[in-house]
Amino acid sequence: MGMGKAGECPAPTAGRRSEAGADTAEARRADAAPQSVGDGLADAAPSVGGGATPPETSVTVVVADDDPGIRQVLEFVFVEEGFDVGLAHSAAEARRVAAGVSAGVVVVDLKLGRDDGLVLARELSREPHLAVVMVSAEPSLARRAAETGLSPDAVLTKPFPLDTLIDLVRRKADAVAARTGARPPTPDQSVG
Repeated sequence: MGMGKAGECPAPTAGRRSEAGADTAEARRADAAPQSVGDGLADAAPSVGGGATPPETSVTVVVADDDPGIRQVLEFVFVEEGFDVGLAHSAAEARRVAAGVSAGVVVVDLKLGRDDGLVLARELSREPHLAVVMVSAEPSLARRAAETGLSPDAVLTKPFPLDTLIDLVRRKADAVAARTGARPPTPDQSVG
């Protein structure tokens, strides 16, 4: 999915696909999806997108990362997992996208260009309709995140297996859904 005009982020991508697109999406995932995050992702997955604006009752994953390749890969992965996805390339954009969802999990990279992802994570984690997962290549992330009050299970150091991130986001989505009454994707809603 392209970013559109400079500084503009599209609305969240709907995670559910029609049956006609399921085989194609599954084939793309098998051929193109990376197995870990942080290992040369720029060309790892094709663009995905389309679909209607998600219903207000679903949990959305917001990916806040200044690397367009990582945003693209994580969008692909979470759409395939049945989530609605919003993308942000800066802290300001992440705040705007997160403000537009009724329930969400925000995956925040520690370094968002000139922005500090920890400041953003601390800010967003105070919102009852959001959960935050921090990711970074910086080994001291866990210590720094703990100093801000983020739980240790919400911190991943790159590289890490995508399944680890998916499992963590699903757990956080379930917790957000329990707090807000939103509906996280269930296995029968997910593609693949």
